Amino acid sequence: MLTLALLILTGQPATSGEFAASGMASAPGLTGGTQAVAAATTEAGRKKDGHFGPAWTTRIQDRPVLTKRSQRMVRHLAADGRAYANLYDYGVPVYRVTDSTRHRRVTCTKPWGRCDLERQPVPIPAAAQPNLGSDGAMVLVHRGRGKVYEFWQARKRTSGWRTSWGTISRLSGDGSRGATGSGISRLAGIVRVKEMAARNIPHALVFSTNSACENRYRYPATKTDGTYDRRGCIPEGARVQLDPRIDLGSIRMPRGERVVARALQRYGAYVVDVGAERMAFGFEKPTSTADPYPKAGLAWDYFAMERIPWESLRVLRRWDGS
Repeated sequence: MLTLALLILTGQPATSGEFAASGMASAPGLTGGTQAVAAATTEAGRKKDGHFGPAWTTRIQDRPVLTKRSQRMVRHLAADGRAYANLYDYGVPVYRVTDSTRHRRVTCTKPWGRCDLERQPVPIPAAAQPNLGSDGAMVLVHRGRGKVYEFWQARKRTSGWRTSWGTISRLSGDGSRGATGSGISRLAGIVRVKEMAARNIPHALVFSTNSACENRYRYPATKTDGTYDRRGCIPEGARVQLDPRIDLGSIRMPRGERVVARALQRYGAYVVDVGAERMAFGFEKPTSTADPYPKAGLAWDYFAMERIPWESLRVLRRWDGS
């Protein structure tokens, strides 16, 4: 369902704020009033489990500048009138690790160069298991060292751990390094179990789509595995927002869906990967704590969130709304 393509990317960003698939993205400078906001939010973002920096923790400014193709993209994304919640099979299991966690050798099987996870033994809990989906995702968080270990298509063997690919990044980074098709961290933006239990998501969300553009991406993406070459495609790294003028209180919906909708109004969501549906949002798979999703009305895996007015999405020109 989710795929990862390694691209070697070099070049310069296009004037539209997008990058050609033959070019390499670097983090664009903060513009205008976003500099002060970024300084205030970066430190707060570093204290979270993978909320990283301003691109994730800064609320979208009033009257953001939209991409010229926003309406066309939204018509395509919202055509089904729903988006799916990847809770279990494709939910992301997240494990806390420390220096005392047993360190194990990891072998990466894709011939894409030196894999981060092969550089040194990785702290992996004995009970750790990747999700059951074809992406075999798993994330390890070492808060003491500020590191995030991400696995794509991981599997445990008697001889040790094997994974198709993986990355190591810093919690203090910007979330643009990870084991997804866009290069964005798999940890950044997923709905955490504790956030759903608290009914508050204080960061931007992430989703996969079957209409990611074949040759374009935007920061915080550093590449793309998109294959959709028709009108209405949306670049990986694009940030969408639910129109904040929508009165969510006037719409009857499950509590969990409302929590997602409110985050979409405040922080929006990034396209991070290719998937089988027009929109499928990333959630943390419960591992060691109580499962909050059924109580929140997200009653089963791939729950179809149909009450959010998806036709009222809009696509920002740049991550910071400028």
